[in-house]
Amino acid sequence: STKMVDIIAKRAKDKHGIPRERLVLNYSHNHSCPVTADVLWLYYDLSPAEAAARDRYTNRLYDQYDEVIGKALANLAPAEMSFDQ
Repeated sequence: STKMVDIIAKRAKDKHGIPRERLVLNYSHNHSCPVTADVLWLYYDLSPAEAAARDRYTNRLYDQYDEVIGKALANLAPAEMSFDQ
């Protein structure tokens, strides 16, 4: 979701000094992803315990983004990026 992207980008800026225009995030549509606080929540009537588990998972996911961004910065190397349509 755009909210998740905004949170990830803000944390990358705050923790690592990476401006949003320098951050590339890729995501795709699927039918088997875990429910997060900002994606798919409206399709499920979650119990309070399930909602708490969803929120713990969402926070863990944000922490994992922080970790992988930090590891990437610690291991910078020249690269070439391209795309195709």
